[in-house]
Amino acid sequence: MLSYNQIINKIDQLEEANILLSALELRIFSILEKKSMSAKQVANDIKVKLEGAEVLLNALTAMGVLTKNTNGYKIRMWPTNIFANQVLTLKKER
Repeated sequence: MLSYNQIINKIDQLEEANILLSALELRIFSILEKKSMSAKQVANDIKVKLEGAEVLLNALTAMGVLTKNTNGYKIRMWPTNIFANQVLTLKKER
């Protein structure tokens, strides 16, 4: 049987997975691959409201996937940027 802390940990992992899936679906990593962008620029590029873009970008920043500075958001440097230029296709249930 899972302990309370184990259940909370699994919920946190699911939330982080959903954040990453949303970012992939919206192509956030491809957009930010070449340069830093403000939340407003990202929101315009992916055609969402600014508030929604800010929530997603700040969540990715809190997870350590992005960094934020005066120029905006950018992808944290990884040895290999595994997310850039990835196309996510989600299977629709029939």
